[in-house]
Amino acid sequence: MSLDTEVLQIIIFALIAGVILYRLYLVLGEKRGHEDKERAEKISIWLKGEVIDDKIKAATPPEVIPEKFSSEIATLKSIDPTFLWKNFIKGASQAFEIIISHFAKGTIQDIESLLSKDIYKDFSTECEARKKAGEVLETTLLRVESVTPEYITVSGTMARITLLFVTEQTHILRDKSGNILEGDPKQSEEIHDTWTFQKDLKSSDPNWMLVKINS
Repeated sequence: MSLDTEVLQIIIFALIAGVILYRLYLVLGEKRGHEDKERAEKISIWLKGEVIDDKIKAATPPEVIPEKFSSEIATLKSIDPTFLWKNFIKGASQAFEIIISHFAKGTIQDIESLLSKDIYKDFSTECEARKKAGEVLETTLLRVESVTPEYITVSGTMARITLLFVTEQTHILRDKSGNILEGDPKQSEEIHDTWTFQKDLKSSDPNWMLVKINS
């Protein structure tokens, strides 16, 4: 067998191997792509709170709701079947932290969608007064000790939920020179805030709006 013939055979075998590997890649690639897409869909559905697997359903603990307001929460669910008490409490706690942080920084305009017109106006007035005086408010939320429902009312599709937040915070008010006017950075305090959130349960907007504050 000549050298040219051997080289030709090697080239032919290489081409055949390449074709086989390419076809194998197409088959496996399509299967893997389908699996990835299916997994992404499952994750997306799970994030929406829908159960797509009996095993997942069996492993998911039942939601714990405050017995005192079981009737009101049942009414909420009848209007909005996607409502989950645990998600509401989690969202309200996050909103609490975000709102007090922006209030301290004076950037209320960034969270206008979370506030009623009256709350936004009051916050804006206070932030503007601090700005004109050259004062800086430093608020640090150290921990949320508890979040307890006080009232739940439903009128038509409009729901209101009042929560008592018990938190540990530090508040420091400084003048334009950085001198402390109020508070002690080394001393935290227990703060009790009662906030009322409102939402149209038929609205596509997932956010609850802060409509009332009692401290």
